[in-house]
Amino acid sequence: METNHLPQARVPRIKRSPQFKADLVSRALQPGASHSAVAVGAGVNPNLLRKWIRQSMPKQLPTPAFAKVVVHDDRVGPSQACAEALIPIRIARADLQMTLDIPLNAAGAFAKAVLL
Repeated sequence: METNHLPQARVPRIKRSPQFKADLVSRALQPGASHSAVAVGAGVNPNLLRKWIRQSMPKQLPTPAFAKVVVHDDRVGPSQACAEALIPIRIARADLQMTLDIPLNAAGAFAKAVLL
């Protein structure tokens, strides 16, 4: 038995206005709103709505793999160095600031742990 395969007509893409997209994105981002429910209710594929949401978000810079670490301490000179001395390590990024006080006798172990 021979089957006839007729080419199917392509459905033309629907161009959505920026206002329509912004309205759907706004509704989808409301607390408790389901992206899928908002999309299906508007006759749009949920994956397309998620794409519009991603496009509406501000571009974020990638988080650096390494943070700048500045190590200095004017309080402890070579003559004062002892096992009880602490090495303050200040880590600062745009969204994070912290200071760690590392005991001098644990500095080597700390450096190995950080470099792994």
